[in-house]
Amino acid sequence: MGEVSRLKSILIIAGILTLVTGCAGGAVAPGAGTDGDAGAASTAPEPGGNAGGANAGGARFSIDHITSCGQVAPMVATYIEGLAAYDDEVNEWGVYCRWDMAEGETDFANNRSVSVTLTPLEADEVQPDTSVVVRTGGEVIDDAWLAERGGVAYSTGVMTSVAGAVSTTVWLPGVEAMIGGGSWAEMPSLDGPAALEAVKGLVREAR
Repeated sequence: MGEVSRLKSILIIAGILTLVTGCAGGAVAPGAGTDGDAGAASTAPEPGGNAGGANAGGARFSIDHITSCGQVAPMVATYIEGLAAYDDEVNEWGVYCRWDMAEGETDFANNRSVSVTLTPLEADEVQPDTSVVVRTGGEVIDDAWLAERGGVAYSTGVMTSVAGAVSTTVWLPGVEAMIGGGSWAEMPSLDGPAALEAVKGLVREAR
């Protein structure tokens, strides 16, 4: 994904987090959501490591098969229900999709935003240092499928009594995904484990 699109994704996620924190003064609750406690690990793998030893024979992953956000939407369907599509950008730099509250919407249950950014990586890209995430209050997601393929995933977020937002990064050899999910009241939150499952359904193994 180009730097402009990557920046847009980061700013949207940051905006959600700022809005939620500013409105309700909630404490940081990484991975918070309907399943926020599931799959969270208290320790991080060593940077550049495999988090589990094996890398499925050096498997790499690709998003070349994705040609529109119409292919992304089913993977996050539960979380974008009631939202309107605002961005559908697919090019040689990657995939950027965003859904927001529709213009003129009056139901505050739809006062949320979801974004999905998928970026192809060069072969020499190294695994992120997740120890930094842990030190700053984030959570590393413990997942056997991910570890076996040399990947890592981590989330940071805020949650208040009525609203929340979670930003999840999933790194795999060949692809990095950034998923931002906002929630309101009883609407489900696109937390870390849920975001990871969405990524699993979007990437394809390419040797």
